[in-house]
Amino acid sequence: MLRRFVPLSALAAALLLVPCAVAQDSPLGGTEGTRSWENTIELPVNDYDPVAVINGRPLTKADFVQRLAEWYGPQVLDEIITRVLVDQEMKRLGVSNTPEEVNLRIDLQVKLAEEELKQQSGGQMTLPDYLEGKGESLESFRQMLFHNENFQKQLILEKMVQHCIKTEEQIEVQHIVVDNEAKAREIHQQLHKGADFAALAQQHSDDQMSGSQGGKMVPFIRGLSTMGLAFDEAALKLKDGELSDVIHTQRGFHIIRRIGTRPANTASYSELKDEVWKSLVERPMNKRLVMSWLYRLRWDMKDKVEHKLKRK
Repeated sequence: MLRRFVPLSALAAALLLVPCAVAQDSPLGGTEGTRSWENTIELPVNDYDPVAVINGRPLTKADFVQRLAEWYGPQVLDEIITRVLVDQEMKRLGVSNTPEEVNLRIDLQVKLAEEELKQQSGGQMTLPDYLEGKGESLESFRQMLFHNENFQKQLILEKMVQHCIKTEEQIEVQHIVVDNEAKAREIHQQLHKGADFAALAQQHSDDQMSGSQGGKMVPFIRGLSTMGLAFDEAALKLKDGELSDVIHTQRGFHIIRRIGTRPANTASYSELKDEVWKSLVERPMNKRLVMSWLYRLRWDMKDKVEHKLKRK
């Protein structure tokens, strides 16, 4: 079973900006993610210099850092590792944002925020009205997004994921998933005897979305299906038309039939950047895809990350 290195909520907070971070009680989203990566705190140079003096008792930098490590160390380390890996991949692919692209994405975020406000207020409130009530303006809101590191990083992530979708091997499968192995084995035997896959998927599969389509899933690249990385890797080992054995994942017991393949290509990001941007200009990418890609990145780099934090 694959282990998740970072809780999805932690990654979301670290790298995925809530669409409109205006105020904690905002219907548009919370303030998580609005801090700049460069907005760092200056610590004393020496470990035994104080960061605070409490009623005459100094709290040293070493005490402060040790307590932070005990309370938040693993989560913060995971966030930093993920950020570094993302930055390395960004540089490897040569992905960046232009001011024009960022402003177009801000236009889209403003439009989505307007739609959300209109829905939540019954059409009684506009975004400028809402912001004015918070002592802000539409222009200051736009500037906050433009200079928000996580907002920019979200767009970078979407570009990298979209490049992978356009260049990596993509497969289409049918699958059936049930909650116990005995039932899966019985269905597997029926398929080997010539039973119709689509009919059995409609009758038995716990995945109602694909089951209603005869077990057909949306085509996917490795790690970006709705079933998880273990499922995807099992499916990728099949040849077109081949039936898998019973595969166990966190979602249940699967039987997979690979039905089609789009081969990988070697086009670089620079060769596809216009096509990639065209795919993203009208709507942000589904966050599930981005989170799945981040998990895949962490999984693929697991042997190149050495954790040094140890519990005593």
